[in-house]
Amino acid sequence: MLRYLIKDVTLTKREQVIEVRIRWQTEALTDLTVPRPKRAADARRTDPQVVARVRELAPTHTATHIALLLKRSNGFVRPTPFPLIVPKGLASVPVGNEAMGGTQPWLQQNC
Repeated sequence: MLRYLIKDVTLTKREQVIEVRIRWQTEALTDLTVPRPKRAADARRTDPQVVARVRELAPTHTATHIALLLKRSNGFVRPTPFPLIVPKGLASVPVGNEAMGGTQPWLQQNC
């Protein structure tokens, strides 16, 4: 039914917004400004603070421990369909008790 009331719609892309101009059948105009949606890559980009924290922890912690630390500190604020990818050389670096042949007590604690 709304189709019969609208004569035409003009969209104008600006750098940060999209301007919407609706011309009704009565020749009245309605102007709206809406923010442009983020690009898909930007919407899924990991927060730079999380990336910096992973880089800081990577030389001395396993991927599992890093993930646990980030989870506990709310480093992951949104679910993501992508797994945590750790460079091959870092995934096998033993640290702490693990380096001494011990266990990883942080993996046995409840979050």
